[in-house]
Amino acid sequence: SYSRSLPGKKYLTSTAVLMGEIVKTAVVLLVLLYQHGFGGMRTVIRDEICGKAKDSSRYAVPSLFYTLQNNLWYYSMDNLDPVTAAVTSQLKVISTAVFSMLILTKQLTRIHWLALGLLMFGLVIMEMDFGEAHESTGEGNYYLGLLSMVVACTSSGYAGVYLELLFKQLNANVWIANLQLQLFCLPVAMAAMLSDFRGLRDGGPFSGWSGITCLVVLLNALGGFIVSLTMKYADNILKTFAVSMSLVVNCLLSSAFLNVNLTLQDCAGIALVISATVFYSMGNSSASRSNRNRHQSLPDAEKGDNDTLMENFPGEEPPVIVVEDDMDGSLSEA
Repeated sequence: SYSRSLPGKKYLTSTAVLMGEIVKTAVVLLVLLYQHGFGGMRTVIRDEICGKAKDSSRYAVPSLFYTLQNNLWYYSMDNLDPVTAAVTSQLKVISTAVFSMLILTKQLTRIHWLALGLLMFGLVIMEMDFGEAHESTGEGNYYLGLLSMVVACTSSGYAGVYLELLFKQLNANVWIANLQLQLFCLPVAMAAMLSDFRGLRDGGPFSGWSGITCLVVLLNALGGFIVSLTMKYADNILKTFAVSMSLVVNCLLSSAFLNVNLTLQDCAGIALVISATVFYSMGNSSASRSNRNRHQSLPDAEKGDNDTLMENFPGEEPPVIVVEDDMDGSLSEA
């Protein structure tokens, strides 16, 4: 939001989203080139992407929702005041938890929900500026901005959980999975540029760009890879806690080395985020003990299948895996 609040002409959000997707695609191709060489990369693309067209097509769903989320996020930042943006943006915490239950059949205890509530409250306190007036900072519609933020948070939760499902079901290499994702993100981002057709015609695609804009695009691209690694080896809810703890570490380091004074509001938010993380860890430990006790009571014939599930979903209730029956996106239990 800072990059959009600077004085002067604003950059087009659709071009920022598209450039972010181009950067991610270029990085993935360079990594595959480094790992396999030019000939090996061609073989990997032929065998893992073209040869597995049905698996690759499933990445169309999260790519559509991720691109939608990115565009709506920029739009909402232009139309919401900082207080409303800080509060409503934390809906992604709840949407991630709800979709984890619906899609991955993740079991959340009362301790988990308490931790998620504390996390939301702590993040709101840390990000809110109580001195700001409660009015739109942009020239657009406040209520459309609010709706855009809600839809963006919902899209973020669904896309993240669905992508986690694909990573763990298909057990694909992270870089190959990202390339499969980019096959659909790029066309969707290009199509989204039609919404800024007038700005493109009048000023060109890079009108209003600055060094800050380039930094935002690079950071968003880097964040996408970190999210992929998190979903491959952990889960979306843990990713949310990790991002929140990074804010805490940033505040503490800024206070220690940059002479930034932490206010009582900052300290309260930090305490709530840390408490939420501790509570969530307690909930996971309790679930792990329960799983081990139940596993020990299973007949030997059932332990093998249960071990396989628990390897892919450590610390969680062994889920009923959800798979797509066909290309129309219908879901069923396996």
